[in-house]
Amino acid sequence: MLAFSQAHASAPVEKDRIVNVGEWMFGASLGVGAFANPLHYEEDIPLYILPDIRYYGEKFSLENLNLSYALIEKPNWVVEVIGQQNIDGIYFPGNGRRAIAAMSGSALVAPFGPDGDIVSIPQKPIHRSLSYLAGLEVRRYGTIDWLASIAHDISNVHHGYEVNLRAQYGFSLYNLLGEVEIGAVYKSDKLNNYYYSVEHTIVAANLYQAAAGTNVNASITLSYPLAETWYLVSALKYEHLSSQITDSPMVQDDNTLAYFTGVKYIY
Repeated sequence: MLAFSQAHASAPVEKDRIVNVGEWMFGASLGVGAFANPLHYEEDIPLYILPDIRYYGEKFSLENLNLSYALIEKPNWVVEVIGQQNIDGIYFPGNGRRAIAAMSGSALVAPFGPDGDIVSIPQKPIHRSLSYLAGLEVRRYGTIDWLASIAHDISNVHHGYEVNLRAQYGFSLYNLLGEVEIGAVYKSDKLNNYYYSVEHTIVAANLYQAAAGTNVNASITLSYPLAETWYLVSALKYEHLSSQITDSPMVQDDNTLAYFTGVKYIY
């Protein structure tokens, strides 16, 4: 499936297959999808092939670019150290952004110009570095899984952090497996300011400094087995962006959409 979530050492279960502890899992999805790019002058990022590389150990796990290590494990909850790719950077010009988008399988973006009386001219985005975050996550398991995490920039890019709160509900209908998730992500002032502020421009009205803000999101993922190692997969994620992002002259939308539909092979 297109995974919008990150790695979890305590839960070595693929929604379409159980993965044994200490086992590597390799797969790929072929289909059509995109990360909608909310920035002015920048194109949507197409998704055609999504690699899926996973490993689940007793404590450590890896899911593509996301890592986790379990510190405390109880029957219904776990505390983990996590590492995760920050998504904001993939929407800006730079090398390797499509590959990172395909490996991430998640989308966190940004939107449009200022409120108030001053009207700015759309600002062309400039280069922004990708960043990687690490921190702690607490998961509570039940009919609805609850997740809370805080992760700080460890790549020396913006020195900011994110706080994520999520609720997940899994369901099945005959052979169809699915998961619905709603969540909110708080992005610190340093993170938002690095990606969405405009400090140097010939248009004075475009000068902008972003503060901290909270995005809210919802997603659904579906998987249907076609054969022993083949699956029909589909995923959709909507995110509403905070005003601190949407007020940036570089941003034209107040939301972003990530989607993918295709066939997945696991070996």
